[in-house]
Amino acid sequence: MSEVIRTFIAIELPDNVREELAELEERLAATGADVKWVQPRNIHLTVKFLGDIGISDLDNVKNALQNSVSLSKEFITHLSQVGAFPKLNFPRIIWTGIDKGKDEIMEIFTALEQNLSEAGFQKDVRPLSPHLTIGRVRSPKNKEVLIKKLENMKYFSKYEISVDGVSLFKSTLTQNDPIYERIFKADFLH
Repeated sequence: MSEVIRTFIAIELPDNVREELAELEERLAATGADVKWVQPRNIHLTVKFLGDIGISDLDNVKNALQNSVSLSKEFITHLSQVGAFPKLNFPRIIWTGIDKGKDEIMEIFTALEQNLSEAGFQKDVRPLSPHLTIGRVRSPKNKEVLIKKLENMKYFSKYEISVDGVSLFKSTLTQNDPIYERIFKADFLH
């Protein structure tokens, strides 16, 4: 039996954006809500979660990823807005949204879905909603304070993100935080 690894495909963030997101998490954490905040080093924009795949499938995934971005050109994306899934007054996942670059991200996702499907991987049942998860609500403690803060918060990143490729990551779950390791990056045309 082949060894399996947990994987996902994502757009990486520059350090200045990670630092800004750490400050955003601190402001939201001041509500005292019971939220497990994502470590800034682990924040990324997931394009596709693959889950457990066999090591023997890695080359197929890398090829599908490279083929999916073979005609993509570098583009700019930008973070804005803070919200919650499934809805603001019932927060489970706290996120930041994208206000620029959505079309490019959706084109990559569509190509990736097709190429991975041809390689034998399952297509997602839900459409992609480009966002960055920054926290997961664990209990109702101070939830109302968090909701009010989210309703009144205006967030608009100071930084644009230049996207020049998409990466395949290995995710190792630990008792504390997951450990993400990039195993391949498919670069765009420049």
